[in-house]
Amino acid sequence: MEEIVKDLKKIKTKKNEDDGLDECEPVSPCARLFKQINCHVICLFGCKHEIDIQELKNNVENSPLFKHKRFSSILKAGRKGKLRWVPTKANIDDHIIVPQIDLSMNSENCVGFVEDYAAKLGTAPPLDPSKPLWQLHVLNMKSAEAEATMIFRIHHCIGDGVSLMSLCFACSRKTNDPKSLPTLPRPAQRPTRPISLVYLIFMLFLRFLLMMYFSFQDSLGIVGTLSNFIRDSNTPIKGSDGVGSMPKRLAHVCFSLEDVKTIKNAVNGTVNDVIIGTLAAGLVRYLDRIYASREQTLPSNLLVRLAMPVNTRAVPGLQELADLENKKEQCRWGNDLGFFIISLPLQKYEDPLQYAQAAKIICKKKKSSLEMYITYLTAYLSGQMSENIWYRMSSNTTLTFSNTVAPEEEIDFFGQSITYIAPTTVGQPHSLAVYFMSYMGKVRLVVTSAEEFMPDPERLCLDCVESLGHMKQAAAAKTNGLLRKL
Repeated sequence: MEEIVKDLKKIKTKKNEDDGLDECEPVSPCARLFKQINCHVICLFGCKHEIDIQELKNNVENSPLFKHKRFSSILKAGRKGKLRWVPTKANIDDHIIVPQIDLSMNSENCVGFVEDYAAKLGTAPPLDPSKPLWQLHVLNMKSAEAEATMIFRIHHCIGDGVSLMSLCFACSRKTNDPKSLPTLPRPAQRPTRPISLVYLIFMLFLRFLLMMYFSFQDSLGIVGTLSNFIRDSNTPIKGSDGVGSMPKRLAHVCFSLEDVKTIKNAVNGTVNDVIIGTLAAGLVRYLDRIYASREQTLPSNLLVRLAMPVNTRAVPGLQELADLENKKEQCRWGNDLGFFIISLPLQKYEDPLQYAQAAKIICKKKKSSLEMYITYLTAYLSGQMSENIWYRMSSNTTLTFSNTVAPEEEIDFFGQSITYIAPTTVGQPHSLAVYFMSYMGKVRLVVTSAEEFMPDPERLCLDCVESLGHMKQAAAAKTNGLLRKL
């Protein structure tokens, strides 16, 4: 009889644990995929001074990040098996990680140590599911550009990159004005001119037709990619099954944002056009070297596409995120991501500016398309099949790409003056992830690669920098030629 009572108590306890679970916020389809493939956001923050650990813990514990619901919740499955976010109490000591470092490495021997440490986090043991899925690693050692480094390891199911970076910036303040939030650059608005109603209606109708045409064209590409009919060329950098869990290498380099703007003005494009063109030119140089070592020529018909995640909803403002503790209802959060699939112009152009011009044409078509909403809705409406859809879309392309903006001025993050910011992701079924981050008038290129397919990501970084230099020279020559004609 006593055994029966004990069994009944166990059943009752389990039921009580599930009570109210189905009322918690459900996990989005994209977040379920990130959980399934164990995808993480890794972000390096170079610090100007050595970090006081206790002070850092106090600053993090009193920040909007620590108060945010995603950073104080865990994942649990309800009675129907659906994952949901369940609030819990986070312990700051569980999330600030200070590894033991050989102090003798604070010399020339430590070159690349920080990058190697960050890359190894990509294949580190999974985060403890009984605690919120994030960590902040602190390396109190000198590197080439910083006296110390903070490295975030955040499970991608917590939020998309834009939302996570916005929350980080909401925890920051201007170094020269500690009471003010940092300033994020805004796209320049073109001057408006008066136009007739007839012309306006005509242009709107024309834009609608172009939108429908390019959206239909992209829809066919999506269907072909999901059905495995359209797959990227099998280049030396194209990953294979299981590439997400393979050992990684990480490298980063920076160049002047003014140089990018000089090229942008020369081709009458955008910063994003120049960045994608720079990546294409860098990959051409990198792949051409590999094919030449095999006594082959670079194929002219390579299909190499990048998957560019795009946030489909409005991102909360910095002030809104900074005031989380004063609000009962917190900002909408999650992974509401769509994708642009962009084919890179991998050809040998005589004029370096042609890479930026080709990227401009491709990106202009994407801006007129509803592709990111189509990819988002495809996954959302497919329910439990969404994980397979996202996975196929990623595995049939070659690389992940993102271009993010950071504050224009130097910032203090958790009380630390930041010299550089280098974000990336690991775990996705790509052998290559390329991220660009603009901060303090510089653009930082971050390349994370599967060691088996690209053992030297620093070489691709240098190829991109050299390609940008050639494009800048071509832009200057073009400008000088126009001035002479005038």
